[in-house]
Amino acid sequence: MIYFIKNEVFKIKNRYFLVIVLAISLIFLISCTKSECKTDAQCLEKTCAVASCIDKQCKYTTTKNCCGNQVKETVENNKPGNKCTCPADYGKCDGKVQLTKGSRSYDAKYLEYFCENEECKSGVPSEDVAAKTLLDERDFKFFELETTVKFNDPFDIGKDRFDFRMSIIDENEDIVFPIKMNKIILKDGEVFLGEKNLDLFLNKVGESISFNVQLSYDLVQPEESRGLTYKVNYEYTKRVVAERLPDGSESYGLEFVRDDYEKRFSTKVNLVRSEVK
Repeated sequence: MIYFIKNEVFKIKNRYFLVIVLAISLIFLISCTKSECKTDAQCLEKTCAVASCIDKQCKYTTTKNCCGNQVKETVENNKPGNKCTCPADYGKCDGKVQLTKGSRSYDAKYLEYFCENEECKSGVPSEDVAAKTLLDERDFKFFELETTVKFNDPFDIGKDRFDFRMSIIDENEDIVFPIKMNKIILKDGEVFLGEKNLDLFLNKVGESISFNVQLSYDLVQPEESRGLTYKVNYEYTKRVVAERLPDGSESYGLEFVRDDYEKRFSTKVNLVRSEVK
């Protein structure tokens, strides 16, 4: 009986002790809250927020057009708001571009996001672009033509060009210069990719002409691989035998020739379309 009474007394004392501890803690918290601040300067600084001490409490007002306030705004720190000027609010500008085919999504092979002139764009970084050169030598019987084509791989359809250089490397005595290059067409089978009117002349062996061609093809996907053929329309005049004279000699006349020739690239061209995001 005595043991039971002592145990109850002990429990009561524990309860009073806990009540006292909680009361002291509450008084301490109230005391701390009341004395949180007396002036604005005593409030902790926060990004994109103005602190004010009101009723001994630090109150914060969010600053507009400030990078870091977790709001996507047109203007961020006096700059146009985007992923490059304010990644804290807009997110980072990096990673591969996501492409879709049907219901499947996958990473682009070449295209990725990066900042350029404070804008987030999808494209191919310059260090990932390789320069390619293709060479073709063709004998037209009355002259030989050497053609080189230089282009970027991958080829950005919005800004890149195919750079052509054509040179006469040999001639037949019956060729009558100049040789005129009228027009060039770029295609993939029956798919039209681009064209250019040339109106350029080659007047002798060793002479060259240079020009570039931009594609007008609209990509179906931001990345495509295409076979490519260039078709050139050209014209020249050649000397031909008109008749054989009684003394065994020959007389000559002139014949005008206009024709086309085609050359298909030996490798496919990787086309991309960069965009500003």
